[in-house]
Amino acid sequence: MIKKIRNEAGRWFTRQDEISQCLVDYYGTLFTGGTLPTDWPVFDSISPKVGIEDNKALLRPFEKDEVWTALKQMGKRKAPGPDSLSVFFFRKYWSVVGDDVTKAVLQILNTGVMPAGLNHTLITLIPKVKQPVTPKDYRPISLCNVLYQVV
Repeated sequence: MIKKIRNEAGRWFTRQDEISQCLVDYYGTLFTGGTLPTDWPVFDSISPKVGIEDNKALLRPFEKDEVWTALKQMGKRKAPGPDSLSVFFFRKYWSVVGDDVTKAVLQILNTGVMPAGLNHTLITLIPKVKQPVTPKDYRPISLCNVLYQVV
């Protein structure tokens, strides 16, 4: 648990609600992007068109075997998300849960509709230095549900 933290303005916070708000403010600002200029030279090398074949590939429905392939490519020892179900669990019990998981994932991917709560994520802060004092001294780690990661 973080006992105290100093914001960018140098103000210290010791109450948990203040510490939480300080972190929300810091990461909210950090991860809120502004408008990108459209005249960046990097954009000159990107074609704004998608060819007919590429478009067909992008629009084709997702298939059953792609769900299992995605799950196999995930690290099975990673920490689970809010539902407490790990990649290891899904892989070990695929013969039991595989059909239901595949059906759910394909429905989301092929309809674009995701059930509320599937993307609930726990965020933990890992210190980057021995004595962290500011929000930038922590690395946020997101713990997402495996099904959300597969999608």
